[in-house]
Amino acid sequence: MDELFLRFGDLPLHPLAVHFAVVLLPLSAIVFIVTVCWPKFRAKFLVSSIVGLGVSIPAVYVSSQSGKAFQEVVGNPGVHAQLGDSMMALSIGMFAVAFAYWLAVKKNLAKPIIYALSFIGISVAIAAIVMIVLIGHSGAAATWSSVLG
Repeated sequence: MDELFLRFGDLPLHPLAVHFAVVLLPLSAIVFIVTVCWPKFRAKFLVSSIVGLGVSIPAVYVSSQSGKAFQEVVGNPGVHAQLGDSMMALSIGMFAVAFAYWLAVKKNLAKPIIYALSFIGISVAIAAIVMIVLIGHSGAAATWSSVLG
């Protein structure tokens, strides 16, 4: 199973897969925040943000699994691996909250429910964006600190 996530052709899969998750998840989270804060964008972009968040789940999974396989070859990246392990749950949570928000808006549920889901969704989206930045920074530091000094 590790070999499946180790390479893409002659290249290590992890750096390739990570870039897909690093772009798609924060972009979708930002679009979600915009649609929650500005109702005129909701009809146009809410479903797109949810689809992006849904597609980011397998991207995060492949990134995580390829990172574990890569770790067997290059060694433990320390904090990067610890932070990366939490991203799967956070991406699933972000998708679940965004989907619940979409359902609440579509079913025209009571305003307090929609407001609560808005607050939770924006909070989780910010957490996901911050976590992606922290994971990316720690990965770059683990990769390049020995080269750049």
